[in-house]
Amino acid sequence: MTAYTSSATYRWVAILMAVVAVLGWGLFFMISSSSASMEDAQRVQIGRLTEERDRLDAELKDQKQRTAELAEIEAKLKAAKDSLARTVEATETARSRYEETRSALASTQNALTARRTELASAESAEEQQSQVSERTGTIRKSQPRRNKRSFRRHRRR
Repeated sequence: MTAYTSSATYRWVAILMAVVAVLGWGLFFMISSSSASMEDAQRVQIGRLTEERDRLDAELKDQKQRTAELAEIEAKLKAAKDSLARTVEATETARSRYEETRSALASTQNALTARRTELASAESAEEQQSQVSERTGTIRKSQPRRNKRSFRRHRRR
């Protein structure tokens, strides 16, 4: 019986080893196919991530370019605001000079009108006096007439 038991034991051990070997190879093929599908999935994911990184890099470059353009536009806007402020200041200065000149002109015109009125009054008084002296026959020495130069000097004062 020992030979029979030992050959049966060897037989069972051989069958058990064959089953274990078949299970090992089965697990190996299962794991390797699962691993290959995982690798394929990882390759696809790596490809997608690479495409996404490239897209984000392009978008980052575009954003940097837009930022530079925005900074340039802001600089131009600041220069335009400064120019506008200087223009407004120059306009206000010119407006005040205009008003000063206008009021000076008005006062000069008023003074000129007053002088013309005085001159006309003096001329009419002199004319009346000469008519009276012609009627009476007396000659009265008239005051010397002001010439234009003395009128101008008087006006400037």
